[in-house]
Amino acid sequence: MCSTKGSIHRLYKGLGALAIVTAVVIGGARVSMAEPDANTCNGSSELNYPTAPNFSSVGDLVHVVLTLGAGGIQGGTSLSINRVRFDLDCNNSNLGINCPDDGGVVSYQGGLSTTCASNFTSSHNAGDLLPNQVVFTPASPIVVPANTPAFCTLSFDVKIETTSNDSTPSVIEQVSGFDASLGDGVCDTAPQLAAGNTNSGSLALCPVCDDGNQCNGTETCDPQLGCQPGTPITCNDNNACTSDTCDVTVPAPGDPCVYTPGALNCDDNDVCTTDSCDPVTGCHNEPGALNCDDNDVCTTDSCDPVTGCHNEPGALNCDDNNVCTDDSCDPVSGCVNKDHSSKCDDGNSCTDDSCDPVKGCVHTDNDSCNLICRTPGFWGTHADADPGRACSQDITGAVIELAGGSLSVCGECISNNNLGETLAPGDAASALEALCVKVQGQQTRQLTRQLLSAALNCVMSGVGSTCSGTNAIDWATCNAVCQGTSTAMTVNQCISSIDAFNNGVGTGCHDRDLPLDTIFPNGTRCTTNGGAPKLGPAGSSDECNAAKGNTCTTIQPNENNCATDSCP
Repeated sequence: MCSTKGSIHRLYKGLGALAIVTAVVIGGARVSMAEPDANTCNGSSELNYPTAPNFSSVGDLVHVVLTLGAGGIQGGTSLSINRVRFDLDCNNSNLGINCPDDGGVVSYQGGLSTTCASNFTSSHNAGDLLPNQVVFTPASPIVVPANTPAFCTLSFDVKIETTSNDSTPSVIEQVSGFDASLGDGVCDTAPQLAAGNTNSGSLALCPVCDDGNQCNGTETCDPQLGCQPGTPITCNDNNACTSDTCDVTVPAPGDPCVYTPGALNCDDNDVCTTDSCDPVTGCHNEPGALNCDDNDVCTTDSCDPVTGCHNEPGALNCDDNNVCTDDSCDPVSGCVNKDHSSKCDDGNSCTDDSCDPVKGCVHTDNDSCNLICRTPGFWGTHADADPGRACSQDITGAVIELAGGSLSVCGECISNNNLGETLAPGDAASALEALCVKVQGQQTRQLTRQLLSAALNCVMSGVGSTCSGTNAIDWATCNAVCQGTSTAMTVNQCISSIDAFNNGVGTGCHDRDLPLDTIFPNGTRCTTNGGAPKLGPAGSSDECNAAKGNTCTTIQPNENNCATDSCP
């Protein structure tokens, strides 16, 4: 038969207390007598700082007193204290008996004493910061009668090592008590119950009283009253000419006193005098402070009490009414009228430059320049005699024939076909592939295009296929740059220079008519009604577009994409 006493024990154990049911057999009959419904075990302790001031400081020794006792005990008569715990410093996020450590804030310093019947030993030596929890163990358990909250005391010393590391740096939290889970306090109930107890305390630290202002004195912290004001600084240099002030922004240990000249306003509002202040006699205003003579015969010199020296230009009128001279006044010799006719040089050798005293620069055509030029766009669209466009002619091919049937540009050969005509697109030697090309970031393609146009212009002008007969362009250097054999100029510099030439900048060559009789020595297919040669319309626009649309180029890296190369 099962015992009901075991079932009842498990029930009350699950409720956290113990109930005992006693069975008494009288005369063969079982009579039950009920024990107390529940047992309790309550410990008691207090945490005190009896000698601590209102405000402690880092480095202070603090005396800690723990008062130990017992609360009500139901089902028993006494509490046996086996251990007492003290957490040196706690992070304020959790102030339980096993609180999280706040860092090396407080150290244990010994000085252990007790009024209890048994002496205590400590888990720490004086000076220990870790572990954070100090455990005090009596030589024999301290037996405390129930309902005796202040049975005896345990006291010791701790030292404040630094400020708190949690969210309240000027407050250090500490915790003391019994840990029921570790049997620190056990009551004589049946069965025995454990007592837990937690107390928390805090030590307020002296705040930082220095307000960073030396001028109002050095603030101090009174342990009882807190921050106290200092004695203000008195700044005085005994000089009546200075304003004596204290600069609140100067940090210690720098001198905050500032002695600023100008306490007396000695300015007589006359800039022609020297104003000063004597520490004893006061203001001085000496005449003749400014020597306004600038030793310049070109100016009129004076001193105005308000604005000071005046050196007015124009004492001498040096204008000779000649726009061809620069008129100026020399401080020593006076007027100078310097001829500046040389500034009329327009950089064009085709003009005679002069200066008219009234009109200024005059540029007269001297008929000494025979350069004729056209842009790459012209040469690319005049490279075929299109039967569908009356008077259109292969001017590009005709000029190449004047050069001997081929040109060398950027190390590549540009030639005609056997009939003396411009080669069709798709041929690496075709002028169309050099002139009508998509640059696509390949600046040497643009330079090749400009170099070929310049060579055609120079052949047409009779100064050679490398433009050696004119100083208007440095074709040879840029051709070497294109091939990578010269660094005298950059690719972009050459493009700009040759493009300017092809557009007639500085030479006017773009404004001159094509020498059609020279280009077509055997006669042109297009003439005026009077029989004179006439420039016809563009005849190779379609071929130029075809060249732009394919991937063939005169120079690498796409030269290998050409269908053929008639001049390898």
